[in-house]
Amino acid sequence: MKKILLFFLFLFFLLIFFNKILLSKIIILNLSRIIERPLIVSKVDINYNKKEIIFNSLQVPNDDRFFYQNIFEANKIIIKYKFKSLFTNLIEIESLVVKNSKIFLEFDNQVDLKKIIDDNVNIIEKLNEKYKPIIYKNKKKDKNFIISIARIKNTKVFMKTLDNKNNVKIKLSDMDFFKISNSQGYQHYKDIFKIILTDIFFKVPDIKFKKLLKKNYNL
Repeated sequence: MKKILLFFLFLFFLLIFFNKILLSKIIILNLSRIIERPLIVSKVDINYNKKEIIFNSLQVPNDDRFFYQNIFEANKIIIKYKFKSLFTNLIEIESLVVKNSKIFLEFDNQVDLKKIIDDNVNIIEKLNEKYKPIIYKNKKKDKNFIISIARIKNTKVFMKTLDNKNNVKIKLSDMDFFKISNSQGYQHYKDIFKIILTDIFFKVPDIKFKKLLKKNYNL
């Protein structure tokens, strides 16, 4: 009887362990689809009772043609979620807290024209009011998300242009955002990025970067 009990206990903990691995993969896959970039996470902690998931040492890799290894890094991201929504087309996140993160911005610019051709976050074209996303035939339905509250704490920003090896480093203001989504009717995530760019603009000491940000991001 004791051996049977131990067996079922072992089986129970084994199922919990593999369920956490499966849930971690589902969340990372869905987030990758949302940001349209791969995610690298060293460790994922899941607390079913608190409906909380913690990403440790998260990285978003940069394109090879740019200098920095990553676009984004964070020591810890804490997400409180609605479990059932993870398996639907609308992921509902009650809160998202980003701690000790780094944002790396790079600009491929024309020196003479002082115009950015491209950036490593692919946001210049999308910030343009005339931008229309390409709709592909037979494309699977996109994953939508809504974040009730997002907090960004202790974030550093690193910036450089491809024509210059020097970089600029600033500390971003701590920020709170509410009702963020990639669907209509809510504050779009690209608007959040523009708020972050505005904060960078007022804090960056380099005049060259100020001009680049103001002209190319319509600040």
